[in-house]
Amino acid sequence: MKKLVMALALFGAFALIQAQSGEEDYFASENDQHSSDGTATEIISVEPIVVAEIAGSVDPAVNDASSSTPDMDMTASMDASYTAFQTKINIPLWYRWRDFSFNASVPYFITKENPNFGDPVESSGIGDISVGASYGKYLEQYKTYLSVNTTVKLPTGDEENTEEKDGFDYPIPLGSGSTDIAAGLSGYYFMDAFTFKGNLLYKMNGEYTLKDAFYDPVVMEMVDADIDIGDLFLFTAGVDYRWQYRLTFGLDFVYGNHMASEIEGENQKNGISYIDINPSAKYSISLFEFVLGARIPVYTELETYQTWVSESDQKGRSTTITFRTNYRIF
Repeated sequence: MKKLVMALALFGAFALIQAQSGEEDYFASENDQHSSDGTATEIISVEPIVVAEIAGSVDPAVNDASSSTPDMDMTASMDASYTAFQTKINIPLWYRWRDFSFNASVPYFITKENPNFGDPVESSGIGDISVGASYGKYLEQYKTYLSVNTTVKLPTGDEENTEEKDGFDYPIPLGSGSTDIAAGLSGYYFMDAFTFKGNLLYKMNGEYTLKDAFYDPVVMEMVDADIDIGDLFLFTAGVDYRWQYRLTFGLDFVYGNHMASEIEGENQKNGISYIDINPSAKYSISLFEFVLGARIPVYTELETYQTWVSESDQKGRSTTITFRTNYRIF
């Protein structure tokens, strides 16, 4: 076990160095932000304890140690994600009562950068908080678990955040400035040591007001503009393999389509579609579960391209390294 823990720690440290030492172009950073949606990837997921118990990947002693009942449990987590231009921690909380679950997620940016063409400007602060609820049911005769869920992302992060450098203010938004609503459907099929899983999600992004968006020659001053953020569609499919009840390996394939935004009703043609693969390794001990994972971009397509920047720079998205700890409170 010590060798396994040491190997995971070394891999995590190496991945962190790789993720934070990238030299991606500014456009690559912007595109990566479009495809990294906190509501979709951090909150809209099945209850962490329920599926683990069904799949048989939880130490039987855990239920006794946690004093939980079949009708109720609570899990607190902390996860960290690292990319070339941001380091973020997130604190999700889960509470389950019978077939219902309630969750919340509080993100905090340790560092978030505006690449500024090779001379980055950094900021930090709280991001957009999300709250949600779900209903799940295990169909024992079919060895299948189904869950429907909904989440609301609140505009708690400062979308107008700026940092001053060399006499200039650089925008580094910590939130979208909009209230967004997401709905999802998850399905899990259990077969011996394998768990096959799939998810569908549609996220309806809201609007925000961009201050001093453009110059109006009629009134001869800068005016604001309402921006309708493009919606997001996600489809994921994957499989987990339980090597032993403490150790599980997983692999997910993700297709995402972030639709174009609109400014005052005009289509901005800034949509993006992409495919990622997400490998992971989970290790459980006592009331804890440790998850090391990655989001690896394999395909990116933009609706339009800038003529003065190469397509490869505009399509580039950096790998995201994640580490998560789940703790079963009761």
